[in-house]
Amino acid sequence: MSQKGVPPEIMREEVRSEIRWITDAIDIFAETSVRKGEYWRTSFSEEDQRGVELLKTWLHERNMTTYFDCVGNLFGRIEGEEPGIILTGCHRDTVRHGGKYDGSLGLLSSICAVGALYKELGKPRKTVEVVATVAESRSRFISGYTGSRAIAGILTEEQLAELDEDGISQKQAMTDAGYYKGVLPTKKENVERYLELDIEQGAVMERA
Repeated sequence: MSQKGVPPEIMREEVRSEIRWITDAIDIFAETSVRKGEYWRTSFSEEDQRGVELLKTWLHERNMTTYFDCVGNLFGRIEGEEPGIILTGCHRDTVRHGGKYDGSLGLLSSICAVGALYKELGKPRKTVEVVATVAESRSRFISGYTGSRAIAGILTEEQLAELDEDGISQKQAMTDAGYYKGVLPTKKENVERYLELDIEQGAVMERA
C-alpha cells in the first residue's frame, strides 16, 4: 500500500496490522472446522456453515456485499465502474489432516487485500469479488472442484450424483444446505481474471 502524504512509519504499521489480522483470522477460522479432534471442514456440513457465517461477517466488515450461487459458493462483491469482474479467493473446505492453513490462507488473504485496497483507493474500476469456493477438495465427494466447475459452467448431473461415505449424494447435501434448487449452474459471466494464493502441501515446489 502507498498513499501520498502518509509517513512511511504509519504505512508500515498499517501493513503490520493487516498481517496480524490474517494470522489471527486463520486461527479463529480454524476453530470453526474442528471435527473429531482435527481441522477438517467438509462441504455442506455444520463446520462449513459456521465458517460461512464468520466469512460473511468479515466480508461485510470490509465493505463487501455477499451472495451465494446455486451450489454454495460464497461471494463478497465491491461494485466497479466498468464491466468485467476480477475474481480472487480460495476454497473454504479442507482435506482431512490438511491443517489450519489449507484454503484459509488464500481466502483470508484475498479478503484482507481487497478490503485494504478499497480503503486506500475507493471504488474500483472493475468489479472485484472474493469467492470462497465449496467442495473443491476431495474430502467428501470424490471428483472435487464442484465450486470451480459451477463457476466454469461445466458441473454435471453425474458429479452431483456422487455419494459420500454415508450414502448421501452431493445433490442432496447441497439441497439440504439450502443452495441447490434443481437447475445446474451456467458459466459465471464477465470474469476477466482470477487470482488465488494457496499453500504448497507437498515437496515439489520447494524442490523446484
